[in-house]
Amino acid sequence: MKKQVLLLHGFTGSASDMTQLSEELARRNMVVSVPPLPGHDTSVEHLETIKWEEWIQFSQKTLDEFDRNAPRVIVALSMGTFIATVLAANKSNQISGLVLLAPAFALQRPGRLGVILSKLGLYKILRFLHKTNGSDIQDPEARSENNAYKQIPLRSLVQFEELRKVALQKLKDVTCPVFLGFGAHDQTVDNVQAAKELESLSSKRVERHDYPRSGHVITVDFDREMLSADVVRFIESLE
Repeated sequence: MKKQVLLLHGFTGSASDMTQLSEELARRNMVVSVPPLPGHDTSVEHLETIKWEEWIQFSQKTLDEFDRNAPRVIVALSMGTFIATVLAANKSNQISGLVLLAPAFALQRPGRLGVILSKLGLYKILRFLHKTNGSDIQDPEARSENNAYKQIPLRSLVQFEELRKVALQKLKDVTCPVFLGFGAHDQTVDNVQAAKELESLSSKRVERHDYPRSGHVITVDFDREMLSADVVRFIESLE
């Protein structure tokens, strides 16, 4: 029976961040779905209007389109790992495996500061923060081609943080096998603290994989081929 894989990108990112990985999974005879999350692949102004619950509801609806009689796996990047955790914690979804890439359960100092400022209402004065150095990708060619937004809507960081807190509470309810992938040069996620948070998982099988040449968007960075191979092996090993 074909495995079904839902791929979820990250905050201000794009469905194209998951394209190469999804194509590799499809070549392995898996059914894949790579939807853009609400507010993404449209405009930052649209993203400003989205509530965190909409990301969950949209992803749940997409997951429900899969056949319940076949294995269902979620592969998620960055903020997508929050959504994936919430979905996997819901036992009625019957998730066979979870792949959490650059899991953003703990941010580096600039990200934490952005969240604090957004919660203080700075978005009423300053709507957008500019990504001065582009996306967090070590490969300069991949960074130049990346379709992520060039700005971060401060108001949306409030929603990001609310979803992060919900997902943190759900980690203990995740029991399926979990694959964790970290980019060694991630300037967005605090890998050490994020790994500590992920110790709350109740899964008996948790694999950690580190990618030495990659930043945050590891699906398109220097180690993308290694990552794809590792994820394929993990999913193919699931019952």
